[in-house]
Parts: sequence; C-alpha cells; structure tokens
Amino acid sequence: MTVIGRRDTGRDGPTRLDLSHSCLASAGLTDAHLSHADLAGTDLSRADLLAADLAGADLRCATLAGADLRGTDLTNTILYDVVLTGADLSGTHLLGASLTGADLRGTDLSGVATLVGANLTGVVHDETTIWPDGVTPPPAPPSDFPSRPRPCA
Repeated sequence: MTVIGRRDTGRDGPTRLDLSHSCLASAGLTDAHLSHADLAGTDLSRADLLAADLAGADLRCATLAGADLRGTDLTNTILYDVVLTGADLSGTHLLGASLTGADLRGTDLSGVATLVGANLTGVVHDETTIWPDGVTPPPAPPSDFPSRPRPCA
C-alpha cells in the first residue's frame, strides 16, 4: 500500500488505479496519492487517510466508517451510498463532492473545510450528525431507512 499510495500519479496516463472492492480496513494511507482512483465498494473502515489526495476518486459504496480523513482532498469525489459513520472529516475539502445517499449518522461535519457545492441529496443523518455552522441539513430520511438495502450490497 505504501508503494501504491506514494506513486507518481502523473505517470498513470489514461489508466485509472483500480482498487475497487478491496479490503483496506485499517490501512495506513497518510498522504496517499489516490486522485481519480477507482475505490468503489472498497472497505476503508478505520483507515488512516490523513491528508490523502482523493480528488476525483470513485468511492461509490465504499465503507469509511471510523476512517481518519482529516485534511483529505475529496474535491469532486463520487461518494454515492458511502458509509462515513464516525469518520473524522476535520479540514476535509468536499467542494463539489457528491454525497448522494451517504450514511452520515454519528459523523461530525463541523470541521469540514469546504462543503460548497456538495450534493447532499438523500443523505442519511440523525441527531448524532453534527453539521457545520450555517449549513441547513437536508430533510431527514424516512424512519424505516435502516431496513433499506444499500444498492451496492
């Protein structure tokens, strides 16, 4: 993982790094260069992604529960139906990120550096979700949401 995370992304060419459906739980990926990587369905729970570059990455259906995302660049990242429960997003840039259907229960978003232009359509949140000052949460999901299967399950 160290070699992959520290590679020179300028040499990727038209090829996209494909780590989709990998188990990277608890992986140490501090400062990793994973921009535009395919991480769809990847288990990154409890992963150390401190200051990682995930700009433009595909994280659809990924699990980031308990991950350390402090200072991570998630600009224009696809986060459809991602689980962010308990993730640390302090200083994270979510400019233009798509969080459609993301599970934000128990997530503290108060320290997010940029949430401008983020798509929050259908995000799942509750009273344990902490929103940044000045951000009005979208309507809460139906009370029976926990029984809804994730589309990627």
